[in-house]
Amino acid sequence: MDNQILELLTELSKEMKGMKSEISQLKTEMHNRFDVIETKLVGVWWTI
Repeated sequence: MDNQILELLTELSKEMKGMKSEISQLKTEMHNRFDVIETKLVGVWWTI
């Protein structure tokens, strides 16, 4: 029983680390997208 609990906790820990990594990648991707949009908006602002 203790071994099963330990295995489940180990698996849960691995999944949580994977999710944390995915979230970090998504945040980086969104920041990059916003940076591109901001650059375009600044370019439009200077052409007005």
